[in-house]
Amino acid sequence: MKTFILLFLASLPLNASAQLEWRLSIKLVADTNNSPPPNAFINLSNEVLTANQLLATYGRGYRFQLTEILTLTGLSQWYNIQARNNSNKLALQAAARANPPLYAYRTNAINVYVVNGSSGICSFASNGDDIILVGANVYRTILIHECGHYFNLFHTHQGEQSLDSTGSACTNANP
Repeated sequence: MKTFILLFLASLPLNASAQLEWRLSIKLVADTNNSPPPNAFINLSNEVLTANQLLATYGRGYRFQLTEILTLTGLSQWYNIQARNNSNKLALQAAARANPPLYAYRTNAINVYVVNGSSGICSFASNGDDIILVGANVYRTILIHECGHYFNLFHTHQGEQSLDSTGSACTNANP
């Protein structure tokens, strides 16, 4: 019942109907006892709610549609991997593409894989990468942050240079 209520709440519109919905398929990787990371379900459910609340404040009609939160069993080799590691993400992505049923990989949604850890990583989808890897113990806006990368958005400080008044790179000797 808890699962249904949270999924129902996450799918409700906030104040206006969305003009553009991004479908999310969240997969919780289980350990050898078939248990997902502690608090993963509630943390990621709250992530979707937080993301939709943030998106609603801009009034542009964007929102996430949570299609599912699944627990993946039989894949415990991924349970304790570092989430903020591109090699891990690429290996998981290759495995998911090679066996879509086992990994619940969807071609009609953003695939978010949740492991026991913190932080997360997502490369640009235009580079052929199409999964997001996050830890269950992340900060409250990681999902919207990593989805930004999924939609080819850079960090606001990307490519920024710190220069001094002479135009030279800042260093400890030259602040």
